[in-house]
Amino acid sequence: MAYLKIIRFGNLLMAALTQWLVQLMLINPFLQGYNLPVTQWWIVACCIVATFLLGAGGNIINDIVDYNIDMINHPDSVILNKSISVNAANKLYLIVTGMGIFIGSIPCVIYK
Repeated sequence: MAYLKIIRFGNLLMAALTQWLVQLMLINPFLQGYNLPVTQWWIVACCIVATFLLGAGGNIINDIVDYNIDMINHPDSVILNKSISVNAANKLYLIVTGMGIFIGSIPCVIYK
């Protein structure tokens, strides 16, 4: 549960849902209206997953960097060193950010 809290899962889920709805309701109809090809679903999925993972990494590194300030301003809501060690958070940051970069680059590699 602490891992979902440190990445702010609800916020990231809303961002992913927003991206998907914008693609489905705005971008695809616009492209279809001008008889242009619609972006393939797997490319959109790679972009959404990459954004999710990079956002998670950003939230983790924010908690790591702002740890001392957060301990002063709102110590009750700090997750690091209570449920998750700083070392584990650093490793998680590297993993999710690396996965985000890898997944985000898949469409570029395929369509080089």
